[in-house]
Amino acid sequence: WAAELMDGLRDECQVAGAAVVGGDVVGGDTITVSITALGDLRNHEPVTRGGARPGDVVAVTGWLGWSAAGYAVLSRGFRSPRAFVEAHRRPEPPYHAGPAAAGLGATAMTDVSDGLVADLGHIAEASKCRIDLRSGLI
Repeated sequence: WAAELMDGLRDECQVAGAAVVGGDVVGGDTITVSITALGDLRNHEPVTRGGARPGDVVAVTGWLGWSAAGYAVLSRGFRSPRAFVEAHRRPEPPYHAGPAAAGLGATAMTDVSDGLVADLGHIAEASKCRIDLRSGLI
């Protein structure tokens, strides 16, 4: 499994334009993988969680909830719907979306790994504003 993990990391680094530059191996009862990612903003200002303003639009990329659905399917011993299972087993981060959104004037960004509502709460707190989310428009 360790060789497969490294193969997967190498492959994903190629997709993301990244490189593995170090690591740490420690013996123990559990397996822990910790990854630190650094990037180059190419002389652009970072878009953080703290820039949301009244009147901004909430936009997302990808398929919300698919990985969680895949995990639920697998944890119950099933293997389908395959699209959900694959979304959980082989996530495809939209690497292009962040720079594209920044180029279009996005004022705040984050991933939605904690769930849409929770991560919008993180943006609202960091931006010191309220976010009015209308579920019928999602």
